[in-house]
Amino acid sequence: MALPLHRAAQAGGPVLLQGPRSSGKTTLLQREFPGHTYVALDDPTDRGRARAAPAAFLARLRGPSIVDDLHRAPELIAELATWTGPLLLASSRRITLPFPTLCLYPPT
Repeated sequence: MALPLHRAAQAGGPVLLQGPRSSGKTTLLQREFPGHTYVALDDPTDRGRARAAPAAFLARLRGPSIVDDLHRAPELIAELATWTGPLLLASSRRITLPFPTLCLYPPT
C-alpha cells in the first residue's frame, strides 16, 4: 500500500486513507511520511478547533500534514472539497471526497 500512497501524494493535493479501526492507517502514514505534521482529531482541543472553524484549522497547517480521525470533525469535509495543498487524511468511516482515496482492510 505504500507505493500507491506515495504516488497519490506526489500530486501535491489531499489523499484520503480509509479503513476499519486497527487496520494500520496511522502507522502507515506516520512511517511513510515522517516529516509531515501530525494532527489527531481524537484530541479534544484539535477536534474543537476543527469543528468550530474548519477553514482556520486548515490554514494553520503549514506544509505537508496528516490529519487523523477525520470522521470526528465532519465540519472539515465541506472545506476539504476545495483544498489543494498537500494533506494526508485518515478515517475509519467511509467519506466521499473529490480526491484520491485508498482503502485498507483488516489483517486476515
